[in-house]
Amino acid sequence: MSINRIAIRTNKGDYLGGEKIYGTVYLWICGTDPCRGVKLKFRGYEKCEWEFREVEQDEETQLPIERIGTKHSRRDMFRAELRLIEYPDGIPMGCYAYPFHYTLQQGLPGSFETNGNQSNGDKWKAKTTYKVIAEVDRPGSGEVLKASQVITVNENLPLTSIEPEVVTARRTVKICCCIPKGDVLLNAWLDKKVYTSGETATLHVDVKNNSNVDIDSFLVKLIRVEKSLSGCQGKQLRNMEIPLDLWEESSREEFQPSTNGQVIKSKYHVDVEIEIKWALPISVQLPVTLRSPPNQSWSDWEPPPWVYNCRLIKITGPCAVPEHLLGSKLFVNIPGIQADPF
Repeated sequence: MSINRIAIRTNKGDYLGGEKIYGTVYLWICGTDPCRGVKLKFRGYEKCEWEFREVEQDEETQLPIERIGTKHSRRDMFRAELRLIEYPDGIPMGCYAYPFHYTLQQGLPGSFETNGNQSNGDKWKAKTTYKVIAEVDRPGSGEVLKASQVITVNENLPLTSIEPEVVTARRTVKICCCIPKGDVLLNAWLDKKVYTSGETATLHVDVKNNSNVDIDSFLVKLIRVEKSLSGCQGKQLRNMEIPLDLWEESSREEFQPSTNGQVIKSKYHVDVEIEIKWALPISVQLPVTLRSPPNQSWSDWEPPPWVYNCRLIKITGPCAVPEHLLGSKLFVNIPGIQADPF
């Protein structure tokens, strides 16, 4: 086992497509292994796996038997490999820090991971994952010296306003399909369009019942969450604020975030529906985006003590960081950088 050490740290744990990742690779060479350079790898992929059943004939008994198999689907959003620095004569013993940057692609689907069971009990799981990997080039060695960090990518929002908007629907109540008895107007809006999983959303519902018909109840749906609420009588105005918890009620587990990949899609909307006697129901749909909670693995990372003894090494090429940025807030969360300019 190699006695050399490697670590990697990015400036934050959560990004959007198109953002720049800033970070540092830390390397402690304390052995005589033939290390020739440092590589950076960036990976983004979505994959799912699910069980399926098929009936086939047993060769011995000739009787039908059910077999459970597994299928996979995977798509790479990107696979980039960049050489950070090379040492043709080998990396000298010592501790080194190599700052880097990399620009994520635009329009990446959000990070996602979940699993469950189909209606027949067959299992499935799906995830969209992004990683940054630092690896030491060691020719002739069967052992890989590397460190990786998972980053969270959130869905990019459209360039339109992300402020809440009111969705309106109107229906005329008619007896015998022809005699008008007044209108019912439904306005609904969320307090914002984007939430973090685990938050509580507030749904505002404004019902103006200008008909002679009582509204007994209406229904609010959020994915698997349903709440039935009391209605209002004829010629009455009802205005309510309804809390919607963005987590599983039984387990307190946060809902998975929104993602719009080619293999995995996860979208959310809130439906409000009013049942009206002698008229078709009134319904509105409010789209809502869920973002991942803060990247816990990034927050929990404890830097090994030796990274504070690393000497900063200036690199060249596409990953190089301009010197003036090393003293900026971009590197505040990266240990051992700002205290040791070139």
